Amino acid sequence: MPSHMMKTAAARQLRRNQGYANTAFWNCLGNLPPTPPKSDYQQPVIDLVEGFKAEAWYEDPVRTVIDGTAVPGGAEVATVDAFFQENGKMIHADAAGLAALKKHLASIDTSTKDYREAVRKIEDELTSTKYAPVLIANQAMDYKKQDGFTEIEEWIQAATVERRMNDQLLADEAAGTLNVLRHPAFIGCVSNFTNFLDLSKKVLRNLEAGVPVVVLSRSNTTQHMYRWYQLLTQLMEQHGIPLAMATYASLDVAGQRALLAHFPNSPMYFTGSREVAEQLKEVAPNLMAATAGPNTMVVTELNDATRAAACISSTIENAGQCTHMRHLVAPDADLAACEKIYDHARMAESPLAAIKDGFRCDGFLAPAPTSAGTDPDYTKHPTLPAAYRVSSELPPDAINEKWREGFIDVTSPGDAAAVKDPQFLDALARWIVRNGPITLTVNGDDEVMRQLFEKTGLTVYTVGDLETPGLTVSARPQESEAFGEFPARPTLQRFTKFPVLVPSSAPAYHTQYNAAYLAAKGAGALPAALKGLDTAAVSATAKGYVAALHEFLADACGAKNNLHITHARTAVSGWQRPPLNGAFSVIRADAATSADAFAVYLAPYLATSAKDCLYISVDPANAACVELANGLGHAHTKVESEAAFEATAWEQPPWNVQVPKYDGNPATGGAPLPGPFLALLLAVGHIKCLRPNDKAFVEKWSASKKWLSMA
Repeated sequence: MPSHMMKTAAARQLRRNQGYANTAFWNCLGNLPPTPPKSDYQQPVIDLVEGFKAEAWYEDPVRTVIDGTAVPGGAEVATVDAFFQENGKMIHADAAGLAALKKHLASIDTSTKDYREAVRKIEDELTSTKYAPVLIANQAMDYKKQDGFTEIEEWIQAATVERRMNDQLLADEAAGTLNVLRHPAFIGCVSNFTNFLDLSKKVLRNLEAGVPVVVLSRSNTTQHMYRWYQLLTQLMEQHGIPLAMATYASLDVAGQRALLAHFPNSPMYFTGSREVAEQLKEVAPNLMAATAGPNTMVVTELNDATRAAACISSTIENAGQCTHMRHLVAPDADLAACEKIYDHARMAESPLAAIKDGFRCDGFLAPAPTSAGTDPDYTKHPTLPAAYRVSSELPPDAINEKWREGFIDVTSPGDAAAVKDPQFLDALARWIVRNGPITLTVNGDDEVMRQLFEKTGLTVYTVGDLETPGLTVSARPQESEAFGEFPARPTLQRFTKFPVLVPSSAPAYHTQYNAAYLAAKGAGALPAALKGLDTAAVSATAKGYVAALHEFLADACGAKNNLHITHARTAVSGWQRPPLNGAFSVIRADAATSADAFAVYLAPYLATSAKDCLYISVDPANAACVELANGLGHAHTKVESEAAFEATAWEQPPWNVQVPKYDGNPATGGAPLPGPFLALLLAVGHIKCLRPNDKAFVEKWSASKKWLSMA
């Protein structure tokens, strides 16, 4: 019986899997499998939830599993669901269990580098009507998710794209271009989208490339991911994949930190809060984290349609989707106007009720706890678990996300003209840059979006109108609508080694170019735009990497669109210049920066239209980098001490400040693939409308000067 994820990758041209928007990326899109109808899943999910025995998660507690065997001993603790109600037991491994984990993970045989055939059979079973209802039901009972079907639908299609990306990755490894590093990959699960983001993207894509995985327990909602781990290992055994390749580590926070610190070369994949990501990065330097931000919607009029869009965006999954709206900009808004937004709100008595209502997720859940009414800064809705704060000023930076609670900040600078005022939009753009939302939606005025799009650097932009407004809560990565959760760039590497985009190949984030390949590539002359980097101070390997970056950019630059593939919404996407707001992107060579690292970080700016925003700062003690910088003749170059640099009075705070950390030695750093590396330096993502095949939208937005072009 053919897979519902059609095996078309072999028929496609395989080009280097280097990142977003290049030819290789577009070769992975289109020709996607159909997804089964919702009705195929609904009744089985209902039956599973209604037939669930509460004692099951007590009698079979979450525990550490090594090579298919539960580890004895440890401390028993209660598990809790999304609303902090006890729902089972978990046994945290003790010191002996932690030692067993360390010993096992250090000895896994990774000589088999390709498990694609078996893993993809497993994945097809997991998304089938046999097993997907089990995943959906467990998630509904633990996380209280109302619509688990849409995640399965996205999984089937997005995984098809990411399989093709892995095909490219492994083909390049076989050709000697790159090396996939196969240190055990730690998986920090996200509760709201674990079936696709964790099980598929992080676990299965790593496993099929021969990378061992370690799934970590959570302090809450850990039951449903432990159950998919159990199901996964059952299927691994049936399909001949060694059980040693998938480990479950049930540990308290101290135990997890000790385990991560013991494997500093390992990657970790995490989706969650910036606070937790920062703590993880202390012990997991190769952390790839996607972190949430205050998603924002701008409307030029509060009418019935835009109020409904704001309501759905703020309440979806009881404010439990990472793209739910936290900040609304609207004209003439007061407390009465905020209350009226929630005239459209739904209240489901339970996840089961929402599932019976067709997997409806656009509203609150009756049993959800809320601090609405206890926070003095917000006004509680008279009857719903919603709260709002209205001000003519923008919200304070780093506002509390209020996860799983219906809180919104409403900025109302005055009437519609005040919302459209360029001075206000400049202030809003600066707020967006500082706070890093995932998404920005503008309903009512394309010129408002143009100003915000060109002066910010998000991954997801949606353009709606006053009759058919867009939401903040929607991206279809399988149709080129890239999705990413990036903190503000100056602080980004406090939280993650590289920004993470969906779709992408998970093991590609922990992959290096082959040093011999780069050295051979670096033997030739660099392109004219980079001739200033072609000096004796820069090694052949670094020059080869610079050449590879230039090749990638030459292929990936420019506004791309999805008109040639099947799509629900028209999107224009690609690499972008840093925000066009007068702020610099700074490359700072300190006293220890190598000429190789300096050249690698400068190259993407010198080769492209991002050069205009480049500020080069060099410590006078670094003679090699001073000579390199002076030879470039770049207008914004300064040789200055660390103290002088720190004291710089910027007209606009820099959008990005990078002290180059490139190390071409494969044993200590190596050369990462261009996609992850360039996302540290440049903006990337998409802008979409709600209509398919909209050629006028493509023409209009492709003309923006924000899109990156070659110098």
